[in-house]
Amino acid sequence: MTRFTAALAAVTALTSPAFANDACAPGAVMSYPVEDVVLDQGRALRQFDRDYGDPRSEDALNIDTQPEIAELRAAFLADEHHLRRDAILLAGLADYLLTELYPLETLTTVIDPDIAAAMVKALDNRGHGAIADLIRQADALFDGETDLRNRQHSVAYMFGTGGEISPYIEQGKKFLALEDKLIPYRAAILETATDLFMSDDKLGAMIEAEHRAADRGKRLFWALRQVVNCNTDPRFIIPPDLLEAFPQPQRDLLALFPFRQPMSDTNFFYYFDYQTDTSRQRNMPVSESIRAMDRNGLPDHAQALRELSIIFLGENGLFVGEEMDDLYMRYRAVADMDDATEDRIFELSRVFSDAPVWDDMIELAISSGFMPELAEAPE
Repeated sequence: MTRFTAALAAVTALTSPAFANDACAPGAVMSYPVEDVVLDQGRALRQFDRDYGDPRSEDALNIDTQPEIAELRAAFLADEHHLRRDAILLAGLADYLLTELYPLETLTTVIDPDIAAAMVKALDNRGHGAIADLIRQADALFDGETDLRNRQHSVAYMFGTGGEISPYIEQGKKFLALEDKLIPYRAAILETATDLFMSDDKLGAMIEAEHRAADRGKRLFWALRQVVNCNTDPRFIIPPDLLEAFPQPQRDLLALFPFRQPMSDTNFFYYFDYQTDTSRQRNMPVSESIRAMDRNGLPDHAQALRELSIIFLGENGLFVGEEMDDLYMRYRAVADMDDATEDRIFELSRVFSDAPVWDDMIELAISSGFMPELAEAPE
């Protein structure tokens, strides 16, 4: 199994029966679930992650040099309310399993080792020994190496991005096989975490209260994530046939999604970089977004995006030319552009930084009936 096919299998799993969601059906009417509130409890554990980025960089994130973070971690691990701790640990694990293409890689190279060990123990405690064993097997592939920076460096060789070194490549194949074995278990962890929270009167009441308090923005963001998960492409491109089947409001919401937050000139460099590199394409075509803005009372945004599209992708645009298939050459084009072009990009991007489209998206979701209502909390 290659890393690409592993990614495809992982993303395809999100639309398997265990992950079926109404968002994949045209004209979807969805209910915002309690489970998303449970995932929120676990997402707090991400503050303890140690993602060093480029393993050659000297700018390492080390939580041991951040006393307040280290104290929070120690207090959490020392929590004697074992049900609460296990519920949060499994919710955090579920978050990684449902959002990461390679969750075992994250569990063994990014998550704080003490948190990861506590997750494995919680799995054993709550009847998920088979999943705990998969994590232990993945951990063993690092041959006793405990330093996460070195582990992240090893992963680059395992998957061929750091050079073709035979022993590492063999380890990488074993790692991807374990990732594949983990896929069928992904839904079960969130179910267990939810059951744990709801089995405790105080914790259950807290989850229900946060669920009732979920505002329209939170519900819409959840719903659009479900729609994005309808794809079966690891580059996060929604298949054209599925896109064509969506009613116009749904298509417009997806087309506006990249602009939901304030966008600076730098954000647009990355936006058009993704539009250029189809191996990393994550957004809908620019033309779809422009039409969505025109349809939904955002003429200034539409015109600004038209002009930006010409600057980057039009004839003689910054990212046009055979050599622009190379990421480095695109970066060079940005670095070498003249002052007038840079100033114009800055001016056009101000439309998006001063007036992001999120409020317009909320209104569209309400008027089209796409806005999720609150689901009933489990008994």
